[in-house]
Amino acid sequence: MDTDFIVWVQQFSNPFFDAFFVFMTTIGNPETYIIALPLVYWCINKRETFRFGLFLLISAYVNVLLKTIANVARPSGDTIRVLYEESTGGTPSFPSGHAQGAASFWGYIFYYFNNKIVRIAAVLFIIFIGLSRIYLGVHFPIDVLVGIMVGIVLLIIYNLLYESVVKRLKKLPFIVKMLLSIGVPLILLVLPGYDKGMILGFAAGMVAGYQLEIHYLQFSVKASLGKQILKYIIGISGLGILEFGGGALLSGQGFWNGLPLGLEFIKYLLIGLWAFFIGPWLFIQLGLSKKLKTGK
Repeated sequence: MDTDFIVWVQQFSNPFFDAFFVFMTTIGNPETYIIALPLVYWCINKRETFRFGLFLLISAYVNVLLKTIANVARPSGDTIRVLYEESTGGTPSFPSGHAQGAASFWGYIFYYFNNKIVRIAAVLFIIFIGLSRIYLGVHFPIDVLVGIMVGIVLLIIYNLLYESVVKRLKKLPFIVKMLLSIGVPLILLVLPGYDKGMILGFAAGMVAGYQLEIHYLQFSVKASLGKQILKYIIGISGLGILEFGGGALLSGQGFWNGLPLGLEFIKYLLIGLWAFFIGPWLFIQLGLSKKLKTGK
């Protein structure tokens, strides 16, 4: 693919732009969304966070499928400067997962908040996160443009179908919902694709955890500021323990040897369960949240 535009952008390189675009690409990392979503779920609005999170995971998995099908190599360091090699993870280039994720995340923010400042900020984040991938030399311009387009198209389709699909799924027995929550991601796990363990594992944990929360907890997100801060500290600490503890196991220790994808799925399944069920259960036990008679 043509690298002329990458070369043109990189002619403006300087230490400030280097740091700025590394920061922007870091904001677009999947881990950022995993950290942000629980905060909103625990402290602001459960139902909308689940809807938002499910969309992000669907978009991420679609990106995995498209990358697998296209299998386009990333820009070569022989013709351009690659400033952020560790972000590529050896995955294909087309379309850009960061650009699609930014269009999905900030596009949803743009859709949900009817506020001029918020919408301007959302557009700027989409632009700068996408541009960071070109500036850092890890994507071609077409990767970024198509990634943004796919994210926007998926958002439109998702918002058109979500309510009708959820209405039908609500009528299913609880046990069927739980089986679907775990079963569908497990089936998708055996299909070809890159970076799918984290996406599908977290999806299984999030959906199953949300069903368990509705069925058994129905906790209130409302609390004093002090309790909200404690909830987030405790909750994010649990996520950190699961993340870094799982990372140690993934290094190849113990009886998980030879099962990196399966372990990654289990790791993020537990992270999803913690964020959407176990954490809220603990908040109730500690008196940081109250149980509701009806879920929000």
